[in-house]
Amino acid sequence: MKKQRISIAMCTYNGSRFLQEQLDSIAAQTRQPDEMIVCDDKSEDDTVVILNSFAEKVPFSVHIQINPTNLGSTKNFENAIRMCTGDITFLADQDDIWYPEKTERIETILSSRTEIGAVFTDAQVIDEFSNPVGYRLWESTGFNSSCQEFIKKNRYFKILLKTSVVTGAAMAFRSIYRDFILPIPKNWVHDGWIALLVSAAAELVFLKDPLIKYRQHEDNQIGAGRKTLRDYLWKAEKLDRSIFLKEAEQFNPLLERLKSIGNREEETGLVLEKIRHLQIRGNLPDKRLQRFFAVLREFVTCGYFQYSNGIKSAVLDLLL
Repeated sequence: MKKQRISIAMCTYNGSRFLQEQLDSIAAQTRQPDEMIVCDDKSEDDTVVILNSFAEKVPFSVHIQINPTNLGSTKNFENAIRMCTGDITFLADQDDIWYPEKTERIETILSSRTEIGAVFTDAQVIDEFSNPVGYRLWESTGFNSSCQEFIKKNRYFKILLKTSVVTGAAMAFRSIYRDFILPIPKNWVHDGWIALLVSAAAELVFLKDPLIKYRQHEDNQIGAGRKTLRDYLWKAEKLDRSIFLKEAEQFNPLLERLKSIGNREEETGLVLEKIRHLQIRGNLPDKRLQRFFAVLREFVTCGYFQYSNGIKSAVLDLLL
């Protein structure tokens, strides 16, 4: 088994509240990284002070770059990934906690077969005081047993096109795909974009074991809470249908990127169908009866099940 060089790409922004606990967990890895790249998005608290102190203590290289202007998380991660030089790139948030064996276990999997392009895991969700909240990350993303069986049959791209079940903080990918995934379109979240593109070019592997503690707090950019019926009803009242048309436009860069690797007719066809489905949802009639029949047609042809969240999405469209 060839030893791989491991890079960690971390992004920070005003993260002093939880950052030290995350850094301590990285320092405690049974397989320590070869380098760590940290891009700070012009923090105004003690984040950079904490990072500099950490860099002085650990035995591996830590490079800290402070952005002159605030870039936002997607472009910040893009910069951090571009600067990584390792064979494997791990993505790190500033407020989680890694299990000690995380890098070692994922490196072992990626080293076992070159066909594997990325590995992602489940996570234990914790609160701001590092206490378990009673559920895991995959319970909130809908990555249930049926999705897991489906994805085992080499249909990774189709599942990820339907819904993003890969969380960047719980993922690592082979760095040979860096030039393929960069640049990341500004209207995409970095982890969803990376997982989709790598799944089009290589095999993905998931681990059911949680290898991070995924923190939920009031400043989370993307949460992992479990949705209730009340949540869906609230969404139906607040949602503007034009959001589906905007989402459809976001998939155009994905089509262009797929062309760069060629022989991806199946994936291209799925993206075109996803765009068609979103356009249908975005252009549903205002009149309830007409809308009912339009939703019914898309429902019986399985569009809602293949490209949205099934019955929940259909009901949402009827309520809008």
